Amino acid sequence: MVVSVLLALSVASTLPAHPSDCTPPAPGAKEAESCGGHTNDGCDLLSHPTEPIDFGVALVATFWSNDVQRDTDFFRFVLTKPSRVIARAWSTELLQFAIVDACFIVDSNVGTCTDVQACLPAGVYNVFVAPLDSNPACGAASSTYTVLLELLPADPACTPLMGDIDRSGTVDGIDLSMLLDRWGTTDPGSCDMNGDQTVDGRDLGMLLGAWAP
Repeated sequence: MVVSVLLALSVASTLPAHPSDCTPPAPGAKEAESCGGHTNDGCDLLSHPTEPIDFGVALVATFWSNDVQRDTDFFRFVLTKPSRVIARAWSTELLQFAIVDACFIVDSNVGTCTDVQACLPAGVYNVFVAPLDSNPACGAASSTYTVLLELLPADPACTPLMGDIDRSGTVDGIDLSMLLDRWGTTDPGSCDMNGDQTVDGRDLGMLLGAWAP
């Protein structure tokens, strides 16, 4: 049974608009998970399986749902330095769309043609997609959607504090606890501060170097 843990999404605002006709870009890649499969359900499975997504390459994917279940897709990307990213989605069905940091929503939106963006420290993140208030069936045109992830131009305002995992504006014991909670996991999020997709002593050293309780 596939039941998303990401249900309470806040609606983002003042994001760059899609073209008025909501025409998706030409596809450059295809989701590896087959419709009906469970190979990139991320936070909805204990093993947190995800699928990589490349910057600047439009990815064509599928989802499905019925009265008791719904597919959730998690597409993983890695940042080696602080960056502002924008993810865009095109669908004929209403969808939930978010950027996720270790199963915590960073930014989210709802729509058929929609965007989310965030200023993120180095780390491992996911773009989350799931159908909302509809039951697209595998094989139907309504089960297909397109996602595009892009890096935005250098933005002086995008200066996330290294080690500030909870984004409170300071590096303290809460951030240390969050890092230790993710130690050695396959879903490190921004606890992986050097972008090597694991949380270890190097990340701990970087956090302690920025310590300012």
